[in-house]
Amino acid sequence: MKFLVLEEDDLDRMIFLRSARSINKDHEVQFAKNETELIKALREGGGDIVFISANAGNEQDVLRTIHSVRIMREKIPIILNSIGVENTSVVKFMKAGATDLISKSHFSPAVLENTIAGL
Repeated sequence: MKFLVLEEDDLDRMIFLRSARSINKDHEVQFAKNETELIKALREGGGDIVFISANAGNEQDVLRTIHSVRIMREKIPIILNSIGVENTSVVKFMKAGATDLISKSHFSPAVLENTIAGL
């Protein structure tokens, strides 16, 4: 399975990579630092699931990115990996096309595995 991950923070990238590899060493993880890189990766190499980092300060960016991904790939699962996001923002994200949300404070290999299994 190939994960496309929009994440700017190096520590969060490392945590995600370790979690994905601990579930299955064959999982491919490609990171993007911004929406442009993510869309380019979708266009060039596809991907099976998109993960987008969301926090209290980037609601508009996340909404725009969800919209861009949905234009390219209507059916691809979009999982938000979030911290400090208010419930009103979560509702907006889900209405925009996000599939699920994982809290960064509870992120673990088991949570990632359960989320993927539920898709």
